[in-house]
Amino acid sequence: MVKWNEKSIEDACERIIDYRGKTPKKMPYGIPLITAKIIKDGKIDYSNLEYIAEGDYDSWMVRGIPQKDDVVITTEAPLGEIAQLDSRKIALAQRVITLRGKKNETDNNFLRYLLQTHEVKSRILAKATGSTADGIRQSELREVLLPMPEFEEQERIGKILRCFDDQIQKLESNNVNLKKINQSLFKSWFIEFDGQSEFVNSELGQIPLGWYVVSFENFARLIKGFSYKGSEKFEKINEFLFVTLNNIKEGGGFNTKRIPQASNGLSNWFTRSKALLDENNIIVTKYSNKQSKKVSGFNPNAILYTIKRVELIQTTLKNELDV
Repeated sequence: MVKWNEKSIEDACERIIDYRGKTPKKMPYGIPLITAKIIKDGKIDYSNLEYIAEGDYDSWMVRGIPQKDDVVITTEAPLGEIAQLDSRKIALAQRVITLRGKKNETDNNFLRYLLQTHEVKSRILAKATGSTADGIRQSELREVLLPMPEFEEQERIGKILRCFDDQIQKLESNNVNLKKINQSLFKSWFIEFDGQSEFVNSELGQIPLGWYVVSFENFARLIKGFSYKGSEKFEKINEFLFVTLNNIKEGGGFNTKRIPQASNGLSNWFTRSKALLDENNIIVTKYSNKQSKKVSGFNPNAILYTIKRVELIQTTLKNELDV
């Protein structure tokens, strides 16, 4: 049986790099700056980067240079988001601490996944302070205890989980490429009408011969969503889930991590409601984001997302977005 012992983050790491209290001059290009806001769900969003000047790098990174496979953790707004660095040359911003495990004692891959477990996250939150937003000081973070097996077992666990993550990333990349191909084909066939030789006029402009214009309501049944109260949703798993604007991604797609549950009272209503969704129903948002002026689930090519095998209730919100 593998024996696990507890060790503090300070004892588990050979380097803890913190640039708290320093604000670099940001540039439109240069060395990528890793900020707390781009670390989320175990990843770094390299599509939303800020930069510092190449010439400022050495003078800025005086507290330590991050290395490949180092683990980064956000200390505030948000607290406790974890990711692992690749081989890119990067700079560190405030509210991000870099952890490097001790050689032959702490495996960085294992450390990355350990810090994302509910148990360790709870320990980090227990040491957090702040009246408006949770935050943790480096001194408190160092004291957080980590349950850890022997190094060889850490390596085995870290390797397995890293392989799963690498495979997921490949599949996600393939999905992005397939979506681009799908959108290109849609545009070619249904927007630009490639391959069509004869056209007729319509109220929408010229369309291919044999095509016709029809109102949406003539081929689909429109079901309005349900206006609910905040008290009618909760986190406890129940028989029913329901969909809000926060579940629909900009450009189409579904955010499965923020699906609220229905209260027992609503569950009874759902069973009699026309708003229960069936497999392959399509959800379209009715209101745009007030700040970005974008419609969440709509894109120009009308690639819509379908829901499979889960009973959901679509909601229509009266200009409410923060649900």
